[in-house]
Amino acid sequence: MQHAEVETHEMESLWDVDQAAKVLGLSKTTVYRLAGREDLPSVKIGRVLRFIPAEVQAWVWAQARG
Repeated sequence: MQHAEVETHEMESLWDVDQAAKVLGLSKTTVYRLAGREDLPSVKIGRVLRFIPAEVQAWVWAQARG
């Protein structure tokens, strides 16, 4: 999932794969796999994968609901 507009304060709070894995309690490999399948919302900036915390939280709630 790509976003054309991300405010500056949101850019400062983007998570990297390590942070996303830690918060989600998943391995980095699983985070990469979910993002690669576009199951887990992510943003690719150049060759770097980042995660918007609010979108990850919304994804977690959606998973919990089934």
